[in-house]
Amino acid sequence: MIRRTLALIALALAFGTFAACARPGDTPPTSSGSSPTGTAGTSTGTGTGSQLPTVTFSRTGGIAGVNQLITIKPDGAWSYTTKGGGAAQTGTLDASQVAALRDLVTTPGFLAEMRQVKTDDNCADGFTYAVTVGAEAASWEDCGGAPRPSLDKAIDLVTQATPF
Repeated sequence: MIRRTLALIALALAFGTFAACARPGDTPPTSSGSSPTGTAGTSTGTGTGSQLPTVTFSRTGGIAGVNQLITIKPDGAWSYTTKGGGAAQTGTLDASQVAALRDLVTTPGFLAEMRQVKTDDNCADGFTYAVTVGAEAASWEDCGGAPRPSLDKAIDLVTQATPF
């Protein structure tokens, strides 16, 4: 348990550098409470028409013990790293992928899902995910729990378009 807590703290510190990348006009985050899944702040956007905020996904654990991190910038440029093998990779999402990801991660429904995911399940060999969208951050174990269709769609999009 201490090991997992330290890993989540390390992820939070790593993601803190991305939280400073707010877009012009964004308001500073305010605490709207916290949950066992992460922190909550203000909305990062309003859906179609807004710019894609910087998005970071990490996936750790599983039977093979993966440790993957991908960061996607507002222009769709992404960088992917994995510990335990392989060089860092970079690329760019195409315009339709950027628009689809933006439309997913900037909706109130996505932000609500980020706040509701739960981490109190303990899955042997399950994945632990963390996502940061602008100043919002959450983490969860992929072990059942509340449905999260928008988060799942975003992860599917990123998985299909990148090495993540």
